[in-house]
Amino acid sequence: MQGGINQIVKSIKILNMTAKDQIKIINAGFTIIRREGAESFSNKKIKYKSKDQREWATLEDGFTSNYKMDNRVKELLKISTIVED
Repeated sequence: MQGGINQIVKSIKILNMTAKDQIKIINAGFTIIRREGAESFSNKKIKYKSKDQREWATLEDGFTSNYKMDNRVKELLKISTIVED
């Protein structure tokens, strides 16, 4: 089942995930992450939504470069229940 959901998430991402899509993915047991502040020099953070946190909240912050934030996102995405918005 996980493989099927991951393919659906990839398809939705290409089409731009809507709030309804996010709810379905969260209800299926996934956590959605999103990068924020990549275009600024400061305030880079990773936000998330999950079953317990339905609105975007900060998961991690304080990244000093996009490179460091991108590497952390790559590490998080290795967890089978985390997908990127």
